[in-house]
Amino acid sequence: MSNYLMDEYPLLVLPKLAVKIGLNEAIILQQIHYWLQKSEQNINGNKWVYNTVEQWSAQFPFWSSDTVRRGLASLKSKGILIGETLSPDKRDRTMYYRIDYAAYNCIMHDGKLQSWENSKLHPSIRANCNDVTNTETTTETTTETTVREESPPKPSPAAACCKQMRVQGIAQVNPSHPTLLALIESGATPEEFAQAAQTAVGKGKADFNYVVGIVKRQREEAAKLVLHQGRLPSKQESIEAHNRAVAATWLPPELREKNDAS
Repeated sequence: MSNYLMDEYPLLVLPKLAVKIGLNEAIILQQIHYWLQKSEQNINGNKWVYNTVEQWSAQFPFWSSDTVRRGLASLKSKGILIGETLSPDKRDRTMYYRIDYAAYNCIMHDGKLQSWENSKLHPSIRANCNDVTNTETTTETTTETTVREESPPKPSPAAACCKQMRVQGIAQVNPSHPTLLALIESGATPEEFAQAAQTAVGKGKADFNYVVGIVKRQREEAAKLVLHQGRLPSKQESIEAHNRAVAATWLPPELREKNDAS
């Protein structure tokens, strides 16, 4: 038997899952699931695992740290992976992870759940999953009545922006922050905050104020731009326009001397 096979614990991947969420994400999720089975970190009825990005990267030596960060962020954006800083010490930014198995089942069953309550789903995928256990059909005297769960109330703009930041891995958010509210008032969207949060997490700065600062700087820089309206002139057209401007201000020598004397 070859000494090159199975000398250490192999990384596993479920092909069906890889098709649905991506190959890198499927490998990372399988590894987190493996460690969850061995975890003794049980908080609020859920098992958690934690590693730094460097420690996770050591388990995937064929990837860079940035690839691992993107994989973790992608899993969180899909609602399958929950990441939170659970330490009461705010200076401790250790990120703990657990798998939302309801979200996993929803994705694996093409948005159809068989045995999970809709309220257990991660908000980012709840709208895409139809919980068949919450839909009942009864027939009485040839009259069919279908009972469906009412749609949840639409979140406020600030709550929607904070939700997108949390999905990307920003654990502590403040929907009443004055700068956040001012940015929303100026037209900032949840998508802007989601992209800024992904950038911050990628740089290892998963901090609410840092994300708000990114959006603020981007909008300030955009406000300084003065863009040409209409079609850009060709090089020849620019030369001709310049020549016309020079000709319009040209004076014969005698008039220039007169103006200089006055």
